[in-house]
Formats: sequence, C-alpha cells, structure tokens
Amino acid sequence: MLKMKLYQKILASILFISTFVLIGIFKNLPTGKLWNNYTILYVEKETSDSLVSQCLRENGIQEFISLNNQFLPVRFSLFSPEVSYFQSNIDNPAFSYIKNRNAYFFDKSKTYRIYYIPAEYKNKLNKVVKDLSGYNKFSGLDSSLSYPFVLPLLICLIFLLFTLFSRHKILFILSAIQSILFIFCNPFYQLGIAVIINLLVLFMISNLWRRKGIFNRLSKIYLLGIMLILGIISAFACGIKIALIYLLLILSSAASILLYNEIETYFREKKSFVPIYIVSAKRTSLFANKSKVVLSASILVSSFILLFFFLSVFTNFSSSSKKISLPAISKKSQSQLPNLEDYYRWYWNVEAGPYLSLNKNEGFDKISYPRYKKDGKKIVEYQETLIFDQEYKNNLYSEIDDLKYLSLEKMLKSQGKDCSISYKSTSTYNISIFGITILLISYLILLFFSISIIIKKGLKK
Repeated sequence: MLKMKLYQKILASILFISTFVLIGIFKNLPTGKLWNNYTILYVEKETSDSLVSQCLRENGIQEFISLNNQFLPVRFSLFSPEVSYFQSNIDNPAFSYIKNRNAYFFDKSKTYRIYYIPAEYKNKLNKVVKDLSGYNKFSGLDSSLSYPFVLPLLICLIFLLFTLFSRHKILFILSAIQSILFIFCNPFYQLGIAVIINLLVLFMISNLWRRKGIFNRLSKIYLLGIMLILGIISAFACGIKIALIYLLLILSSAASILLYNEIETYFREKKSFVPIYIVSAKRTSLFANKSKVVLSASILVSSFILLFFFLSVFTNFSSSSKKISLPAISKKSQSQLPNLEDYYRWYWNVEAGPYLSLNKNEGFDKISYPRYKKDGKKIVEYQETLIFDQEYKNNLYSEIDDLKYLSLEKMLKSQGKDCSISYKSTSTYNISIFGITILLISYLILLFFSISIIIKKGLKK
C-alpha cells in the first residue's frame, strides 16, 4: 500500500512537471505563415528581380527561392540525352511541370511576384520590406497575424477573481496555473470558454476542499460534465496536437490536487491540533457565497470572448477580397499548382523518354534499353530496366536533397511527402463551422448554468 502511494506521488509529480514543459514546447501561436520553415516575401510584379535580390543580400539573406534562380531539377548534365529530349519536347503536355511550376512565383491574380525565404532569415525580412519601400516599391510578408493578447488577458482576469474568492487559494493556484499557461501558448478563441469552465470547476473544488461528499456533490452537477466534454471537443476542433495537450492539462490538474493533498496531509500531521470541517460539501457554497459575482464575471468574460471571436471572423471574411492569395500548404490541391507527384511524373518522362521503344508495347511505366559497361578488357552490353513505381518515387524524393541549389522541390519536400498545395489569403485564421458550433453550445450551456444558479440563490433569499 505504501509502495502504491509512493508510485502515485512520483507519477503525479512527473505528470505535473512534464505538462509545464510540453505546453511550452508544443505551443500553437497564431501566425500568417503559409509554409513550414519558409516565409513568403511578395513584391509588385513590376519590381526588378535584381533590386529585390540586392535588398535581400544586403540584409544578409544569401539563400532564397525565386523564379530567376531556379534550374532544371535533374541529376543529368546539360548535354545529356535526357535534357536534350526534354528541350525538344518542352511544349508537350507531358513536360508541362516546369511551366506550371512558375505559378508558385506569383500570387493568384499575377499582381505580385513571390520569394520564399528560409525561416533562419525571418528576423531580417522586416528590414527588407522597409528597404524596398525606400525605393517606392510595395512589398509584404505572409506572417502578418498579431498575437491576440486580449484572450489570455481576459482569462487572467477570471483567474485573479477566482483566486481572490477561493477558500483554498494555494490549491486553486496550483491546479489552475497550467490552464493559464495553456491559453497563453494556444490563444485561440475556441479554447477560451473551455479554459473558463476548467477554472470554474477547479474553483468549486477549492471551495469544497476537505468537506465530506465533495466529489459526490460535484458529480451530481451534470451540466459541468457536459461542459467539460464540450471543452475537450473544442480542443479537438483546433487540432489533434492541441487536443492531446488539453487532455494532458486535465490529467495534470488532477495530479496537482493529489500532490496538494499529500503535502497538506504531511503538514497537518505535524500539528497538535487540526480543524475539522463540520458542514458537509452538500451544504457548502460552491462559489464561496460569491455566486453572483463569480458567475456574472464568467458570463461577461465569455461574452467578450465570443464577441472578439465573431469580430475576427467578420474581419476575416469582410476583408478577404482585399487580401492577396498566395500558394500555401493546404488540405486540398489546386491543379494550377503542381505538387511532388507531378514532379515525379515529369522526371520519369524526362528520364525514360529518350529510351522509349516504338516497336515494343511494354507500357510507358516500364522501359528497357541497352547499356554498356567494361568487363575486364571487354565492353559488354546489358539491359537497363526502369519502372515508374513507388520505389522510383521514393528514390526521387531522397535525391531532391542532392540538387546543387535551393530548389522549389526542396521546399515542397520540407512540407512532408503528401502535402497538398492551394491558394490561401494572407492573415487568415483557420475557422471551422464545427468549431464555431461547439463554441456557441459551450457558451449557451455556461450561460444557462450560471443564470439558473443565480436565480436559485435569489429565490432562497
């Protein structure tokens, strides 16, 4: 039994500490970045490439991807049969990848030219934009979303209010502090009400602490359970990674309560006299006799969160026509933006085209042709066979890194093997109808819960 309790303490401590670390490591801050590990610099199409390249290099940016510094992404020499075959068939639709690839270097309306800058140079790009404006050339960056400070600040106000009225302040702070860190590291309006519900539950526990029947009392408040489940669903609506951290946060809050109980019990045993609560949890106020203030504040802050959320949605949609549509990683591909699959097929056409037999009907996904090698003092003939299959694609995928320049294909590879590409507007949040629905339901249930308790307290008086 003692060993079991020791293991519980160790596990709870590890969970509590590791949650702090993981929330910080796996933070999800709002960003307008459209590509992983790259930032887009867009300039007016009429701006000369030499001027943009000059401004980039003067600010220490030596590597970037632009239309003018791209070459044929192949391992063959310029005078090889493969390259010669491609050049003689450049207008053939089978070789359209290279022409279609140019779409990556312009916005959807063809008004702006695009440069892809590696993330390591991100801090230097604002100076580049400033330098270009000195030449009366308009330019901008994709990462223009600002951090929504209003959300974590609103949550902090609720946290401070709950701390002020809590009957066991240390317990509340210890169990709730990670929720504050979570919302600072994941400042999404869809999570705001979920975190308020977490704080409300922890506030109730702190007020009923060490009273008989505490968990029996809380378990009978069915709306709390529903709200907690909706909070988890809200986290899943924001992404799997956020949802997993949110679930870990709930477990860590439980672990912190366990640790507090062990520490408090240790010090209570050292005292000669320990007070015992006579009034049971059933007869104790959930809100420290401050239900009207606490619940009204919860409703008010939740209403502000909802208001700011819909303002951001409205701003997003009302100004979408003014925003620039740029190539970006997406859930679905658009045909005018070729992806790595198109690159594999193009490469196969280049490599296999010169050796395609006109006499044999083998199918174009498999070819055989004679090659020659030295065997001792003799030159012998052998058959080279190429097959366009998954192994061929995997080999090409690996060879992209061997290209001797910073190619567009290297950037596509850095996004992941199965990435899809489409046009996206700058400065937009990813908002789903499902996330909006869950947020509204959570708000309405919290509103109903709060109003019903305030009315009941008023009737009792």
